[in-house]
Amino acid sequence: PGTVNASTGKATYGYVTEAIDACLASQVDAVTTCPANKEAMRCAGVPHPGHTEIFAERTGTEKFCMAFISETISCSLVTVHVGYEEVPGLLSVERIAEVIDLTRNTHKKLLGKEPKIAVCGLNPHAGENGLFGNGEEERIISPAIEKMRREGCDLIGPLPPDTAFTESRRQEIDAYV
Repeated sequence: PGTVNASTGKATYGYVTEAIDACLASQVDAVTTCPANKEAMRCAGVPHPGHTEIFAERTGTEKFCMAFISETISCSLVTVHVGYEEVPGLLSVERIAEVIDLTRNTHKKLLGKEPKIAVCGLNPHAGENGLFGNGEEERIISPAIEKMRREGCDLIGPLPPDTAFTESRRQEIDAYV
């Protein structure tokens, strides 16, 4: 216990893929996972950085994101399993719009209505009109929001990520991106 090694990484990968296969074969209705030790998986030669990518490959899914859904908050991530330094380079209008669309479709099924989605900015205070960051909110995030509004999404943002998740805000939001 508590030791990172290839055998536990191999076991993790095996359990996850067997669970996915059982779901695909309609032997189970859903798969729930717990945290996986990424270092152990890497030691075992698993080419994926986490569950999300394993699920996508195993199911042949091209458009996917990681999402956390609970009774109090739901949040979808535009980037997954990368360091902070890499995040700005991975943002694009297309990717953000794709995650908004995935979030929208999922929550329409869960809620039975058009969800209200908050899109967070990348930088402190959502960039404060260019004072922080490199204009990601103006160049990438806002255009993605506008694109999806034209497609009928009920969106607000980009919200300052440092205040987006307050209890009062969560009462009016169905999901965050």
